[in-house]
Amino acid sequence: MGNSKVIEREELIIADSSEEVIPNDKNSITLYKGMKHSNIKDLKSKLNSLGFGELKVDNYFGDFAEQKIRLFQSHYGLEINGIADMETLDKIEELFNSPYQFKRHHDDLIPLKKKLNWIGYGPIKVTDYFGATTEKQVKRFQKDHNIPASGIIDDITAARIEEVLSDIYRLGSKHEQIAELKSKLNRIGFKGIKVTDFYGPFLEKRVKEFQSYYGLPTTGNVNYETLNKIDMVLSSPLQVGKMHEDVITLKRNLFTLGYGYVKTTKKFGNATEKELKRFQKDYDLPVSGIADELTLTKINTALNYNEKVSYTEYPITFEEALEIQLKSIAQRDNDKYVNQKDLEPDVAIYLNPIAFINNEKEKFQFLNLSKSKVVDSSVLNNFLHDKGDLEKLGEVFIEAGNINSVNELFLVSIALLETNNGSSILANGVPVNEKGEITFINTKIDGEERIEPGETEDTVKIVYNIFGINDKKSHNIDESVKKAFEEDWDTPQKAIIDGAKFIKDNYIGDNNTFYKMRWQPDYMSEIKEAGIPVSDDLNWASKQVEGLYNIYNQLESYQLYLDIPVYKNQPNVKYRRG
Repeated sequence: MGNSKVIEREELIIADSSEEVIPNDKNSITLYKGMKHSNIKDLKSKLNSLGFGELKVDNYFGDFAEQKIRLFQSHYGLEINGIADMETLDKIEELFNSPYQFKRHHDDLIPLKKKLNWIGYGPIKVTDYFGATTEKQVKRFQKDHNIPASGIIDDITAARIEEVLSDIYRLGSKHEQIAELKSKLNRIGFKGIKVTDFYGPFLEKRVKEFQSYYGLPTTGNVNYETLNKIDMVLSSPLQVGKMHEDVITLKRNLFTLGYGYVKTTKKFGNATEKELKRFQKDYDLPVSGIADELTLTKINTALNYNEKVSYTEYPITFEEALEIQLKSIAQRDNDKYVNQKDLEPDVAIYLNPIAFINNEKEKFQFLNLSKSKVVDSSVLNNFLHDKGDLEKLGEVFIEAGNINSVNELFLVSIALLETNNGSSILANGVPVNEKGEITFINTKIDGEERIEPGETEDTVKIVYNIFGINDKKSHNIDESVKKAFEEDWDTPQKAIIDGAKFIKDNYIGDNNTFYKMRWQPDYMSEIKEAGIPVSDDLNWASKQVEGLYNIYNQLESYQLYLDIPVYKNQPNVKYRRG
């Protein structure tokens, strides 16, 4: 509306201010100073409700109404002309019909209510309904921040709420709500925070840890997403004092994993909290005693990939063990090492368990090879389905491991190596004569004559040697075939079950891990001397884990038994499960 037109209308009203001017479209009428109209009463009533108030509700548009219109236009970024034109009237109607006001419902009220609670304007029940308490707190917030106290959450109020939220929860801020944030973080396992109203560097560090753990942007400042995640964790029904159907499943799963015996009821009691905290500590999770989604995920993973760790303590220090090994190696190889100092750095690396226990691959140096029943037959058969003649022998490997106390996957790793993934004649079966010698036949392959193992009139049986065992401990096939003949291994089952005993007696013995085979800590502790190593290679134990590590990584589920050595006075570095 141009200025000339406004002047004309004002002049018209001044000429006769008692006359009521009614345009053709009553609903879209423009209202201005000096005018009388029934719509002005409604306008004033709405301006009062929107916080631009203290207007006398009548039909006359006077100076005070013009002043309030100008304030309204300035507040909402409209053209400041003091006229209730269509843009101004539309904005009034938009606000007056807002879903973010008393007795209205809207899903977006939920995050708005949460933010008001977090900045100290609560407590407000977090629902999609705008009740009297919400209106009261919104008006309080608006008054505190020089916003017209309408009780309606308009865009300006919502933006200011967000600004206040951002200002409170950042480094250097001081606010009473910060103390509550600190208490919540301590409760959910991000502990050690002194509960004050100051946002200091340690709180920032803990916030970053929380954000990183839950996959949020790691800013150190607390925003809606961070506070919402904190409250989600704290609202879990799977914590002490709560009751929920899922508590029964949680208790059973914890018990399956070896975390106590708890009565399977829906109540989450102190005993359950204690065992859950023990699980969280073992798996390097925040120790809250609350079964949040990441703890539940870790529990479900652990049910498929369960890790059981034991620690064997030795009554000698690591320094004493290092000295024993240095002395022994130097005596065996004086030409290579002029003195122990030349040798010490390498030996110190490979002898020290702490260097390997939390390495995903190297931890297999401590795999307890005497523990069987580490995998289900269906899982093992699934793994062996493309391994030639070893296919479907999963149950046999498990039986052999169980009878002889040998990790069945260790047996499988040896079998795969010795039979070239199940493709060699040692797995397929070798025809032998009465002396245990291979019998051969002439055959043609692609038109070419060849001599291959085959049954002849001299053949007395078919033998198998799944582990390539022979008395000379070599990879000689003839020797392995002869050994199979002597042991009467005329089925794969016999070769696996009987061969497992040979492996237990000759490969494992009393040293049930690759680490123990190489360094023999039991012998060192008792005799104070180094035993005869299985190899002079300092890195031998590390080189042995490749096959087993690859097998475990391909399985759908397993039990992982680790036996970790701990030398006297060694730093307390524990294994991180999972």
